[in-house]
Amino acid sequence: MANRTDNSPLRHTWIRGISGLAIGTFFLWLTLRKTSWEQVSTILSQANLGWLLAAVGFYAINMVVRILRWRRLLWNVKILSFGKLIGWFTFFIEQTIININFSLAIWLFRLTIFRRSFNLRIIISVLKRPS
Repeated sequence: MANRTDNSPLRHTWIRGISGLAIGTFFLWLTLRKTSWEQVSTILSQANLGWLLAAVGFYAINMVVRILRWRRLLWNVKILSFGKLIGWFTFFIEQTIININFSLAIWLFRLTIFRRSFNLRIIISVLKRPS
């Protein structure tokens, strides 16, 4: 009998990724369904390409710095690969773009998933304002 490798963690990653993309696509569609594409085209054609490229560049640099910061913060707990953190930050950005990340419950949910995904032994605590 040949040894079979267990692909369930990989399968769960794919399922989670595809479901995240599906949910993000649905909310993007809800956001953009009544957009006037002619007006968007007119506005973009009047924009300065240099400033748009600079904005995208700074955004990319910002993401790399944030990923490296989180990697360093968690270094003593567990060494995480840059590639895995890119996936998590992409997930967070997707939710930021569709404006559902401002709820404390969403943040706690995402931190719990993050902790479980990387098998981190850290406790998530919420500080309460003193009465």
